[in-house]
Amino acid sequence: MIPSDYYKKDINFINEIETQSDRGAAILLASWLEEELGDCLRSKFIDSQKNNLQVFKANGPLSTFSSKIELAYSMGFISVKNYKNLKKIKNIRNDFAHSVLDKHLNSMSFESDSIKDRCYSLDSISGESFNSARHAFSRNCAYIHADISLEKDFNYYSLTRHPN
Repeated sequence: MIPSDYYKKDINFINEIETQSDRGAAILLASWLEEELGDCLRSKFIDSQKNNLQVFKANGPLSTFSSKIELAYSMGFISVKNYKNLKKIKNIRNDFAHSVLDKHLNSMSFESDSIKDRCYSLDSISGESFNSARHAFSRNCAYIHADISLEKDFNYYSLTRHPN
C-alpha cells in the first residue's frame, strides 16, 4: 500500500512550478532532473556515505549536471534519446540561469526564439502535441524524470547491489 504522503513531494513541486516565472520553471525542472540522475547513480554505488558525499560535492567528479548525464548514459541508465534531450534541457537551463536578456534584448522566456525552438525539438514523448514551449519543456522533463526514477528503483532493488 502506498502511504498517503507518498506523492506529496511531487504534488508540492508541481504546484510550485506552476507559480514560477519561465526562468524559475526552467531552472527548477532541470534541477529536479539533475537530482533524480544523482539518485539514480547513487542507487548503484556501494553503501558508503563517505563515498557518495565526496563524489557529489563541489568540484567532485559528479558535481555537475553534465557529468551526471554523461555517466548515466555511459552506464546505460538513460537512452540515447533521453541523453540528447537532457543535454538540450541542461543548455536551456544554462541560458535561463546565465542570460538576463535574449538576442532581441527581451527578458528570457520560453518564447525567446532559441529557447522555443529547442523546447519543441525535445522528443522524449512521441505523438503528443504541446500548446506552448513551456508545456513542451515541462512534459519532456516529467517524462524523463519518470524514466530515470524507474531505472533508479530497478537499480536499488536489483541483486547486483554491493554490500559495504
